[in-house]
Amino acid sequence: MPLLDKLAHLPRSVKQCLLALMDVTLLTLSIWTAISLRLGAPYQPPTVLSYFAILGGAVCGAAVFYRFGLYRQVTRYIDATGNLRILYGVTLTMICLGMFVAVTRYESFPRSAFFLF
Repeated sequence: MPLLDKLAHLPRSVKQCLLALMDVTLLTLSIWTAISLRLGAPYQPPTVLSYFAILGGAVCGAAVFYRFGLYRQVTRYIDATGNLRILYGVTLTMICLGMFVAVTRYESFPRSAFFLF
């Protein structure tokens, strides 16, 4: 419990940065999992550009979540408005990932993975 006590006493901005970092990590993992599920095998990105496309989509997702105010809201007391914010944030993240894949011309990205994401 000493680690939880230390985390609880950190300033709010540090907690928000830690949460954003965790979101980038989990979004990267979810994009990789969606591609792996679509291909039926663990995905190995073929080029460095592939890594940038996946990581760029995850960073864009964290920025969208921040813009929608998901890091300010206490999820213990979430209401219908908060649920809509999450839905809008995830939808916009999926659109941003699609745009990021299109801009980087990442041809081997399966288009149906967006729906698994």
